[in-house]
Amino acid sequence: FANATSSLAPTEIVRYEPAAPTLPNVEHMLRWIRAMPRVDGVDKTDEAALRASTVFAATDAAGYLVAFAALALSTPYLLELHVHEDWRRRGFGSRLVALVKDAAAAALPGGRLRLTVADGNSPAIRLYDKAGFKPVGEEGEEGYSIFEYSLA
Repeated sequence: FANATSSLAPTEIVRYEPAAPTLPNVEHMLRWIRAMPRVDGVDKTDEAALRASTVFAATDAAGYLVAFAALALSTPYLLELHVHEDWRRRGFGSRLVALVKDAAAAALPGGRLRLTVADGNSPAIRLYDKAGFKPVGEEGEEGYSIFEYSLA
């Protein structure tokens, strides 16, 4: 991540619709995704899944990725949410979750938004709990929980 720790102020979070021809930083997103542990060791978000998702992305003023979320609206399922470590605790996670919830509620009013998180990822669990998500079960091998948010 050349210059990923830039101190340049971030720009706003931008929404990219599925198959957006201008989805920036796809390779950086995929590197972040591949660096994370996966349920049963399976990486469910490849480039095709990422490009088929609604993506919210924040970059710094130089265009370097600082945070993103990928949402499969048809399900709805939060596929990915990542904030670069140098940009954490600045509200990006909360803002991304709020945008994802709004997009999912608009697409499927009254439905449920789901996500999977590693049980050891305490910061993410706190973020989702604060945003109103509730644990509803486990996925795959032990150590991963499914969370849900009611879109009512």
